[in-house]
Amino acid sequence: MQNFEVIRWTGECGYIYLISNILMLYQIHDMIEYVNNYKTESALQRIIHRKSLTSLPPWIEDLNEDLKKVHGYDNYELLPVFTLTHHSPGDELDWHFDSRHTPNEKYKMVMYLTESGGTQFRINNRTLKVKPHRGDIVLFDLCYEHRGSPIKAGEKLLFGMRIGLIDNQNKEYKEDE
Repeated sequence: MQNFEVIRWTGECGYIYLISNILMLYQIHDMIEYVNNYKTESALQRIIHRKSLTSLPPWIEDLNEDLKKVHGYDNYELLPVFTLTHHSPGDELDWHFDSRHTPNEKYKMVMYLTESGGTQFRINNRTLKVKPHRGDIVLFDLCYEHRGSPIKAGEKLLFGMRIGLIDNQNKEYKEDE
């Protein structure tokens, strides 16, 4: 495990973690290349469902093990629901809750692939502004309303994955119709 720093906030329905310096430069480049294969000019956000995680770089599983040590979610696993987000200055970034694509989804992990922007959360009737840097990860409970911080310059490129309870009865992921 590489050295990284963790800041944790506790709210009414769970935790929000900022995990700094967790991604190495080659991992950031791998993910930017992966995202660029799916990025389009017309879509601000694109949700991609896969039946497996095999299309991702192999170090993703090691990252999952690091996240388990941060949060202690041994009975959770990465789910094949990927969110690619690309924002530019002037984009409307509204408050929202992320929908669950499976009943077992609990957390969202967001990799910050560029330096621009941050995320705001509504927590305990206040706005929490989390300002991650390139190579940081934010891990949060899906119960939190959130939005991207306004972008002043450059582009914001994010890669998100869902984390859910392990269901040993039904290990196969079913795509939305």
